Amino acid sequence: SAMRGLGMGRSFPFFNVFFEESLHASTQEIGLIFFCSRLVSMPSAVLSPGLTRRFGAVPTLFSLRFLSGLLLAALGLTGHLSLAFVVFLIYSASEAMATPQEMTFATEQVHRSYWGRGQSLRVTGFQISAAVGSVLAGRLIVSAGYGFTFGLASVAVFCSAILLLVKFGWHYQ
Repeated sequence: SAMRGLGMGRSFPFFNVFFEESLHASTQEIGLIFFCSRLVSMPSAVLSPGLTRRFGAVPTLFSLRFLSGLLLAALGLTGHLSLAFVVFLIYSASEAMATPQEMTFATEQVHRSYWGRGQSLRVTGFQISAAVGSVLAGRLIVSAGYGFTFGLASVAVFCSAILLLVKFGWHYQ
């Protein structure tokens, strides 16, 4: 969660500014982009438990995190609003699919009596690293641009996927 938080902190708070500064999107277009991202996220979150049942928690989470990392890097490199719009929608859907499955998986790793405490620690780790990531990203964007900053965010997301795989293995049930 901490690595994912670092990636999220380096990207999410800056998406609207990225669309405006780098891709020259209007305020109305940015609103439409975020509206559409929520529209694709809702059914994606509902469909994700089926993927986990079919393929297993680790393969599903790893694949979704890996996809999110690729899409985040691609978003930072695109120079076209229409392409960025499509990439952002797919990114939003993959994040919406992974998040509830990750919460469930993390909860199942601890004894029932520690579920609340376990989730509190997971969320705290995410929030702290996201806050640090946001401060770092603000400085990085000014000096190195969105492509580099989103690229670093994608590395953090890749690391979270790799750590999951190393810890639990592909066939963990």
